Amino acid sequence: MQTTPTTFVKSVMLIIIAGALTGCAINVTPRPGRVAFVGTTGEQRLPQKIVLRLNKDYTNHIYNWKHGDQAINFHFGELLSAYARNVADAHFQSVQIIEGDEGIAASDAGLILTPKVLKIGATSPVMGWSKQEMTLEVEWSLTKAGHDTPIWVTTVEGNGKGGFASEALLENTVANLFQETPSKFKQLHTLKF
Repeated sequence: MQTTPTTFVKSVMLIIIAGALTGCAINVTPRPGRVAFVGTTGEQRLPQKIVLRLNKDYTNHIYNWKHGDQAINFHFGELLSAYARNVADAHFQSVQIIEGDEGIAASDAGLILTPKVLKIGATSPVMGWSKQEMTLEVEWSLTKAGHDTPIWVTTVEGNGKGGFASEALLENTVANLFQETPSKFKQLHTLKF
């Protein structure tokens, strides 16, 4: 007895084929709270009061990855915001978070800490079972309130692996970024504020 696909199965197959032919984008957005930001600097937190400035291009960061006709949008914003908050809290005793530039002038903090995404790159898995790899670079700059020239700048690189276009790929990359940050922030303890 020969079986034929049902109308429903045929419809689903057509949708999948049409999506592949038109190059529909896949959106990857990790769920909040999936990355455990654990660990500290191993040193005392600095006594300075700072403003953590989170710009919209940082808090809403999307990495658009293309491979042939395939497009994947990795939504990093929420993970990067959590990463920045945890880094600031781990290194400074008093942190005021400001999104954008509104409110910085009214703050009594003497220093402004600003993260910025420099570069993101992802590999193409060779086979369906191989892992996709990602690299993320974030620049941190520290400026005195009322000044434009940074008194300290460092770059932190995180690397992660995960299934193709998976939430785990983003989560593993940002978790590694957090693990790599304390060694770069140790330089802050040598600065004279």
